[in-house]
Amino acid sequence: MGALDKVKDSDDATSDAPRESRWFGGSSRDLFGPASSHPKENSLDPLHHGSQGSPMETESAGHDIRFDGRDRALDSFSLDPQSSHDAKVVGEAIAQNVPVQEWAGASVADRVRLCDSAYRDISSGMAIEAPPPMLEFALPDETLGFTRGRDVHYNARQLDEPSPQSVIETLAHEYRHVWQQDVLSGDRQHPLGKDGTSWLAEGQQRYDQDSDDFDDYAWNPMELDAEAFARQVSRAYNDYQEDSNER
Repeated sequence: MGALDKVKDSDDATSDAPRESRWFGGSSRDLFGPASSHPKENSLDPLHHGSQGSPMETESAGHDIRFDGRDRALDSFSLDPQSSHDAKVVGEAIAQNVPVQEWAGASVADRVRLCDSAYRDISSGMAIEAPPPMLEFALPDETLGFTRGRDVHYNARQLDEPSPQSVIETLAHEYRHVWQQDVLSGDRQHPLGKDGTSWLAEGQQRYDQDSDDFDDYAWNPMELDAEAFARQVSRAYNDYQEDSNER
């Protein structure tokens, strides 16, 4: 992710690789166990906590897989209003182009095409320039996706899921990291201005260190922002699908 390219690149993403070699000059979206109980705080809490509501509750998930180790951090975090709006627009666009019913009856090849369709909605809704996502067949099960530079990769096992929710969240999460790159490089203004940029820069500075501990990782500003965005995309997707079914 941007300046996180200082992390040593690796071309090997097999499950035999040590954890530190899987960050690929960027981030990965990993499955989590339950979070520990020790409290954490972020230095710019006033702008990122408060009245917007928790990003996505577990019971609103389209299927049973949730990233429980992130939930406690997300409960006390809120996206800025503009990003929340963008996530809603993206989720509704994906819902129109990647309906659950079509996914359920699709072949693996067709599901790849549906993922590419979701990518187009994400990149358009976020106004980012990045290449389409790349499938990875050798990632460990707990790693759902990663970024390297502006390239997004996702775990092929998500194509076997009965719902596209997991891969939609993964793509939204990873392309949000591309959006963060643009903010940190000065190519785009954060909706919260300098305070929002500084908050992401804090997360960027400590990202390598935080990646060694799942709790620190879940509370890292860049991960909080990306996962909250992904879950709001997912919520909008689910809401649109439910409304469509009731029509």
